[in-house]
Amino acid sequence: MHVDIPALQAMADKAGVDIHLAALPGSFMHPGLPALWIAPGAGSDDPPTDADLCKALTVDDSRTYDQDPRFGLTVLTEIAERALSPAVNDPGTAIDILGRSVRLLAACAEPREVTLDHPRIWVPALSVEEMMDDLFPPIARDGAGVFAVQMRLQKSLLALVQIAPEQFAAPARRHSAEAMARCRDKMLPSERDRLQDVVQAIAAAG
Repeated sequence: MHVDIPALQAMADKAGVDIHLAALPGSFMHPGLPALWIAPGAGSDDPPTDADLCKALTVDDSRTYDQDPRFGLTVLTEIAERALSPAVNDPGTAIDILGRSVRLLAACAEPREVTLDHPRIWVPALSVEEMMDDLFPPIARDGAGVFAVQMRLQKSLLALVQIAPEQFAAPARRHSAEAMARCRDKMLPSERDRLQDVVQAIAAAG
């Protein structure tokens, strides 16, 4: 779904109402899921019609990078998955993707000043936990037998906790434990011990 935010803002200004998106661009849409709603309250007696509102929305069969940052994360994960396939066997690419993922997610914790260009349009917040769900489980699964990938994954989670524990600590602990459960039986005892040291550091951080 692509959203024409300026068009919605113009309709909201004209009617004196606030418009709330019920789903972010890139969400799976179906007839039983509302795309947006108009907040009740003071405003015009002539709110935007359903037909006008629908003109500001474009629903397609496939996702695009425009307005959909989680799609970019999903594509990065798919690159790592292909690299870890037996036919390719390129763990270095998966390790590189994990490093890039830390840099991308860390940007979510950076303080910034926000200017409201469209103050009558409200959108759901991006979920850090859902973005981490996009990235880490597939790589943990497909790289379960590769120690270097598992170590970088655990260190990536530890880095996120150290960057912003209030945002990353809880999901990082979950992903760390799940990744360890996936790979434990595939590692040498010495490798398990080294991984467990990082798992414990993540559990104790934040």
